[in-house]
Amino acid sequence: MVCHILPGRLCINKNRKEQIIESSDIKDIIVYKSASIEKGGIPITPMEAYFFVRILDKTGNKYDLTCLMDAKIDKSIKSVGAVPLFVERGMFNAL
Repeated sequence: MVCHILPGRLCINKNRKEQIIESSDIKDIIVYKSASIEKGGIPITPMEAYFFVRILDKTGNKYDLTCLMDAKIDKSIKSVGAVPLFVERGMFNAL
């Protein structure tokens, strides 16, 4: 899966099919990350450096974007626009 984060929308390419998700079609964006790196801290364990963003659209679909796709995915996703953004903090974040 390849995702391009653009102002006001997401462009997702999966299995050679392109899907455009407008910001008006997104219900919530949830960032799952460690509390120790939330404010620019240092992760205590290597697993804490891993985090991901879950996008929930209004039709019930979910899309997971990891920090392996973009090291600053939590910052990049803000360019989508006026979508509710929540941060869930936990020691071990897994999909």
